[in-house]
Amino acid sequence: RSDLVIHGRVLDQRCAWSEDGRWIVTWNRIQVLETLGGTAPGEELLVRVPGGVLDGIGLAVSDMPAFAPGEESVLFLQPMPGGQAFTVTDQFQGKNTLQDGRVLERDLSQGEFVSQVRAILRDLQR
Repeated sequence: RSDLVIHGRVLDQRCAWSEDGRWIVTWNRIQVLETLGGTAPGEELLVRVPGGVLDGIGLAVSDMPAFAPGEESVLFLQPMPGGQAFTVTDQFQGKNTLQDGRVLERDLSQGEFVSQVRAILRDLQR
């Protein structure tokens, strides 16, 4: 269900109103450290998630992942219409935070998790 799977680092973020002006969204600029599946459009990409703080107004959306500058994670992504930016597949389940060689959301080392992801993607290509 994901067109792109990457190991990435959050470079920075900015909040903005959605295209229709009804919602706050956060744009995360992600450095692609490694592409695990699919084809990354370059060394950096944008990931949009609903929610954020803008003009003194905060919007929190349950089940959506949160990002922080400098944070590394394995991301399962889908392109937005137009293909210039991405959303996270399956909400919070599509973001797996890496810290000190471990995946915080799972009881796995980073190496084990990446190996499992690669094996699943390889099986899907058969």
